[in-house]
Amino acid sequence: MRSTYRNLFLSAALLALTGSLLLSGCTDALVSSEAAESTSEPTLHQPTKLRMGHLLDRTKNNYIRLPDGSFAHKKDKGGSAPPPTPEPTLVSLILGLDETVLDADRLLRRYRLLRRYQYEAVFNGLAVEIDQARLDSFLQAIENDPEIEWVEPDIYILPEASEPSLKHNRDQVVPWGIDRIGGPLSSAHSGDRTGEVDVDLYVFDSGVNGKDLQVNESLKFLPEDSESSSSGDKLGHGTHVAGTAAAKDDEKHVVGVAPGARVHSFKVLDDAGDTELSNVIAAVDSLTLRKLADPSRDMVVNMSFGADIGTTDYNALDRAIVASIRAGVIYVISAGNDGIDASTVTPAHVAEAITVGAYNPANKFMGFSNYGAVLDLLAPGVDVLSIDGVGKSKDKLMLMTGTSMAAPHVAGAAALYVSQHPGSSPQQVLDALLQHARSTVWDVPSGTTDKTVWVGDF
Repeated sequence: MRSTYRNLFLSAALLALTGSLLLSGCTDALVSSEAAESTSEPTLHQPTKLRMGHLLDRTKNNYIRLPDGSFAHKKDKGGSAPPPTPEPTLVSLILGLDETVLDADRLLRRYRLLRRYQYEAVFNGLAVEIDQARLDSFLQAIENDPEIEWVEPDIYILPEASEPSLKHNRDQVVPWGIDRIGGPLSSAHSGDRTGEVDVDLYVFDSGVNGKDLQVNESLKFLPEDSESSSSGDKLGHGTHVAGTAAAKDDEKHVVGVAPGARVHSFKVLDDAGDTELSNVIAAVDSLTLRKLADPSRDMVVNMSFGADIGTTDYNALDRAIVASIRAGVIYVISAGNDGIDASTVTPAHVAEAITVGAYNPANKFMGFSNYGAVLDLLAPGVDVLSIDGVGKSKDKLMLMTGTSMAAPHVAGAAALYVSQHPGSSPQQVLDALLQHARSTVWDVPSGTTDKTVWVGDF
């Protein structure tokens, strides 16, 4: 069974930016089709500030939701997709601005852009929307605008359908994954029904419901017109993840690796499980601002989602996470479930983050797990028992499978470590986790670690 959030693996189609006119100069005049038509002899020019141009067809406006809740690309010729929405359509972009730019509104007016987010801490930038008909002329115009350094498609991350299994229980149980990584032997003694870990854990996911968790806040980083009506979890994925990392050590449900850690729910996936990179960057930016304002507070983030972008180059989200890590925030990220080399998967391929693959109860590396040198650790990721985030019954748990479930084992381990060693840098945490890890996973692909996280020593 796959995780709800298998990393998106779509073939990337190159966008031919031909027929566009080179607009010289940089003024506050609006980019318009009329201006483009005024040149009698067009000059073809490939934009150099466009990054990840091969992903331009993976912005949200290129997808439609089918009646069964699944998604289809508008280019799908299978006949099952409804006709595309009427023009004009909007294209979502992320802009990197020169550090001297303080008046973003002036740029929005100049190019007739619709603001979605403004970023301050991770880079000076904007998430915007533009009419698709004006995209080419905009890309050409910014070639001569020193205030805009780069532009990138704001790609869409889609969910993968899953079939989680529900289990009934009356008393607290210690899931096999918590036991396998040494939870009962750790400083928290997971399962003894006492104590809690004094650490802040940030779950970037579909929201977190409060059953058997210490949820300190719930924020939503999604546009108002998204498939999400509140900051709560209507999908179950975020709550399940949080339970593995931080479920309370009491008489109910399950216990986490770092029992009772303070959970901060940053909802970046909507109620259908999809999102855009700009939403996640907004959450990263917000958290980084907090860290810069309070450097002594330890912060651990779990991200159990991602997308194959077809390149090892870092995109805007990757660069934002790097900036946040440099500020001192610890990031744990799932490797993804496509059975491919994770070197092309965002944000799993961020070298400074802690990337996690999955194994089963027999300690066998799972074929669905992404692999490769970017993986730092492995963790239990098959039939992981945790909290049912959406069920109304008080005695139900949920079994889920995927690297989404493996990552929170390591996020909990990172939280547990910093509770014992406050003020540790992200690199110090990674080094400690690697030092304590055990080489017990077999059938591991060449070039991939065989080490499982182990918390029994701290």
